[in-house]
Amino acid sequence: MSTAIKVQDITKKYGSRTVLNHVTFEAHTGEVFGLLGPNGAGKTTLIKIITGLLYIEEGSIEICGHDLEHQFENAMAEIGAIVENPEMYKYLTGWQNLLQFARIRGKIDEARLHQVVELVGLTNRINEKVGKYSLGMRQRLGVALALLHHPKVLILDEPTNGLDPAGIKQLRDIVTQVAHKENVCVLVSSHLMSEMELMCDRVCIIENGNVIRIDSLEHLTQTGSDETITYEFQVSDASGIEAMVTSAGMNLSITNIDSTHFQVQYPADTAKEAASTMAKLLIENGLSLYEMAPKNAQNLEEAFIKITGNGGNQIA
Repeated sequence: MSTAIKVQDITKKYGSRTVLNHVTFEAHTGEVFGLLGPNGAGKTTLIKIITGLLYIEEGSIEICGHDLEHQFENAMAEIGAIVENPEMYKYLTGWQNLLQFARIRGKIDEARLHQVVELVGLTNRINEKVGKYSLGMRQRLGVALALLHHPKVLILDEPTNGLDPAGIKQLRDIVTQVAHKENVCVLVSSHLMSEMELMCDRVCIIENGNVIRIDSLEHLTQTGSDETITYEFQVSDASGIEAMVTSAGMNLSITNIDSTHFQVQYPADTAKEAASTMAKLLIENGLSLYEMAPKNAQNLEEAFIKITGNGGNQIA
């Protein structure tokens, strides 16, 4: 994956208060990259700087290789964004809104309009006036408008605010499809930890304007220390596991064996691949594998609180 967004040492102050303090990260094409942090962490300020709504005081930002400060038009041409609420003409239909935005953007054919309408699931409602749309439908139309010009970066600030569970799932499915199938870099912030856990590939945790940690969801929610992760296996017969592993030349510590369960601790950076190798060995030796999972994996909210110590403040 190539780098779509490169944020380097971004600092922003309002008077004597530092809102962003040397924030640095990279987000890649084909991934959903989340910004997490409590209220006032600086997430929206950072998004406004990336989208050109606030100027850069210190540091630099590159969008698909274009410097935001010195190649502004080229950088912004690669971005589609919804910051806060999507704005559109409520007295026009969804289709008329698309046509209007296409005229503004230029060089967008009708086939692309039909493509984005299908992508966001509005085919059956696109000819209705936007004033009759639900909030979820307006949000999906906003995503369609942001994607019209084939941007390589899609930025969504709190996109699930006010949506019901069905609307949240629809938007989540659209976001992951845009990233993984359209190879777009999606940068998203949200106060709903459970949704970010289902939506994001990697997250950047920000607190008081500082980057606390950047990591994959897999590593953030794993058990054990930062260096190891424990997998638990359930098989048809665990009585000969240690002998099987030894004969295969694997130097592993097998623990908590009963008739059908055992656990193995792996280095964190290779745990997923190593566990898959173990699964293959079990099946090759004629055992039925019923379950393989990280033991007592924490969810994203638990990981967030553990990392930041933020147990009392509202997460947003």
